[in-house]
Amino acid sequence: MTRPDGGVPLALAVDIGRTKIAAGLVAADGTLAEHRRTATPTGPEILGTVFELARPLMERAAVCGIGTASTVDPQGRIASATDLLTGWAGTDAKGAAERTLALPTVVLNDCHAAGAAGARAGAARDARTALVVAVGTGIGGAVCVEGRVRTGVSGTAGSIGHLPVLSRQRRRADRRRVRHCVVRRRRLAGPQHRRRLFDHRGPRRAEDRQGAA
Repeated sequence: MTRPDGGVPLALAVDIGRTKIAAGLVAADGTLAEHRRTATPTGPEILGTVFELARPLMERAAVCGIGTASTVDPQGRIASATDLLTGWAGTDAKGAAERTLALPTVVLNDCHAAGAAGARAGAARDARTALVVAVGTGIGGAVCVEGRVRTGVSGTAGSIGHLPVLSRQRRRADRRRVRHCVVRRRRLAGPQHRRRLFDHRGPRRAEDRQGAA
């Protein structure tokens, strides 16, 4: 795809993190042409902040890619978000971006976007399979197979710090209903965290407890 003015095609890249939002113009070889950033506001104001950053760049872009610290469904909606992005869950990020920026838009989890970039132009470019692990405010990841990111049925494939788990209250009533276990960097280690994870699996059998001792 070429730019509207016939120039070198550029992509408008947006990174929505838990603490900052960045926007830039990226060439096909991964070169960053221009870069802007600001602090992340509360959920209802996130899209407005993204568009404010993007407007000075959009005229030179042919497409838009948005990576966000959330679970994203196949339609580009925010399926779930952490408590650090209050009010962000349920947002139709793809639809809003295409209407406002008038650019074809893809929305992915930020670590899935990093995995796609790594498979296309990074260290995983020549690898048949790759696992990307990202350590930031939270812990995330992506699984790449033959140059493509596999997001999985729930949209969390590879997201090692953000996985769907059955809640104890709903386990017997409906095994299809899940909630998410989010691992943040400061909670990654220690017995308290391990107990929290084991709690989602229910009481362990006696032989399991002996094996863990």
